[in-house]
Amino acid sequence: MDGRIFGVPQPIPLAMSRTGPRLVLAVTLALLAFAGNSLLARLALRDGGMDPASFTALRLCSGALVLWLLASGFRRGREGRGQWPSALALFAYAAFFSFAYVRLEAGAGALLLFGAVQATMIGRGLWRGERLAAWQWLGLALAICGLAGLLLPGLTAPPPGPAAMMVAAGIAWGLYSLQGHGGGDPIRVTAGNFIRCLPLAAVLLLAMAPAMVLLGGPLSAITQSVAAQWAQPDLYIHAVLGYPGGAQ
Repeated sequence: MDGRIFGVPQPIPLAMSRTGPRLVLAVTLALLAFAGNSLLARLALRDGGMDPASFTALRLCSGALVLWLLASGFRRGREGRGQWPSALALFAYAAFFSFAYVRLEAGAGALLLFGAVQATMIGRGLWRGERLAAWQWLGLALAICGLAGLLLPGLTAPPPGPAAMMVAAGIAWGLYSLQGHGGGDPIRVTAGNFIRCLPLAAVLLLAMAPAMVLLGGPLSAITQSVAAQWAQPDLYIHAVLGYPGGAQ
């Protein structure tokens, strides 16, 4: 049986029923990776005192290195290259994410990010004329209510500027995820996207050079890229969009 979720054709629901435990495990690991992503960012940007431009650049550079080593060592002979639209979306996500977390709490940032990603991906599906099941509408309504409750005045709403940047990061991540279908081997394509982000990261560093502060944050940035930043797209795309491999 074929179906579409968020514009991506895939087998449902029979394939999902056969791999229920694997799907639950993938979703759980993806959520843990997302949570770790936010905690490590806060550790570097607030407790470690690292500036967001350096954090973004180091995160992208270390991620590109790890993915290049994986693609070179385990994915030889497989087809797959990155593309500039995906690289731009990836860079926008990483930059907005870093600058937003300078003033956002980890929980608020994660909720804003998750909600924006869901709204972007589901919104695209609705715009293309797709229909949601009742349980999907329920999940969307809960996500929107959570965002609305977080942003209401007087309910410990986050600062509007950083909140807007985190929403922009979520939109960019949603677009990046939607572009990650049918581009070849996921590891090679993701590595290509990260490598294409390197000149963009260099421009960001040059633009923000007067405000750069490294201090104790580099270790957190590298750890984040090696762990959460690589595992996150791979597990998230497998779990939510239903095909093996990482975001491309």
